Amino acid sequence: MREIKFRAKRIDNGEWVYGNVSINPLTKKSYIDSYDNVRSYVYEIVPETVGQFTGLKDKNGVEIYEGDKILKFGACESPVVFENGAFGYIFDKDYNFIALTQNNNLEWENNASNNLEVIGNIHGMCENMNEDEIDKIMNDILKEVKQVSEKFPPYHSVHEGYAIMLEEFDELWDEVKQKDKNHTRMYNEAK
Repeated sequence: MREIKFRAKRIDNGEWVYGNVSINPLTKKSYIDSYDNVRSYVYEIVPETVGQFTGLKDKNGVEIYEGDKILKFGACESPVVFENGAFGYIFDKDYNFIALTQNNNLEWENNASNNLEVIGNIHGMCENMNEDEIDKIMNDILKEVKQVSEKFPPYHSVHEGYAIMLEEFDELWDEVKQKDKNHTRMYNEAK
């Protein structure tokens, strides 16, 4: 039977902690109860970073958690997700799902973790960036929002906004998939 445990980042210092998740019903704050052989610790955590242990280890013996980024056969990068009662990964742009853990209703890969390698997680995108790089990205985003707001009328509904975002993402994805990678075109498409 699979060990049930979770991982999340501490709110005070951003370090990963492992254990059981709890939520204080009065404050709505999230915690991980972590323990070693001697004592128990309770840490306030960032709720968005919580990921459950899949029960699997990669080819290097590293535990695989929901939210990890994995390499499949050393080439295809994908995040680990929980869908339809199973842990797995999205393997293409059409969001096709392959289960890593067995669920009778899904196609799954037996011994799949032997071909996987954990290379990071979805919560570490900005960890290796300095403050100036993050500020530049945030300023670019704010500038783009202002330009779009001035150029186009407000959306009629949330669904219209969502559809426009999907269309823009598909255009960016088409640019990223080009054989001859042009970073300037990709950046301009992303703007």
